[in-house]
Amino acid sequence: RGEDGVAWKLSVLGSRQPRNVALARAALSRIFPRFQVSESAWERGLAGVRWPCRFDVRRSSGKTVIIDGAHNVEAMEQFAATYRASPWNSGRTRFILGMLRDKDIAGMLRPLVPWLAEVTVCRPASPRALDPMDLARKVRACAPGAKVTVERSVGQALKSWGAGRSPRIAVVCGSFYLAGEASDALRRHG
Repeated sequence: RGEDGVAWKLSVLGSRQPRNVALARAALSRIFPRFQVSESAWERGLAGVRWPCRFDVRRSSGKTVIIDGAHNVEAMEQFAATYRASPWNSGRTRFILGMLRDKDIAGMLRPLVPWLAEVTVCRPASPRALDPMDLARKVRACAPGAKVTVERSVGQALKSWGAGRSPRIAVVCGSFYLAGEASDALRRHG
């Protein structure tokens, strides 16, 4: 909100975004005498913000895919809070996960447990990637009722999700490597 109490419109989703905007505004006010920004320019800037791979909602073949680079426990908790408050959190969702082996995997999965009914795991393109079979075991340990499948790549996981009677919504998260690959795959193949 501005000093006049009017809410600003922000084009990105996320439970942390109001705090980020407040920090940006505070930083701007510190340099304001040297760098004049009108209220209308500030509002246009906020409305035009785009943050790829942070609760990044896209359409693919008539379905919705949400890409988030959540790569540690705190980021996954923030993703889960945003997802919980979103209009996409009810109904069937396919989670496409890939993580790095040096992360707290159980801690990252814990916030997702309420939605882990259908999960596809794959390997992010990183030498630190967790083997997908190990990730599948960890998903089953955290969410024993989950149907877990393994794909060789996030591109293949998205292709499998896009076909047939799969859920209308997919979430890709667990690593910025994975999120970047998903973004590239959607750009190439829609």
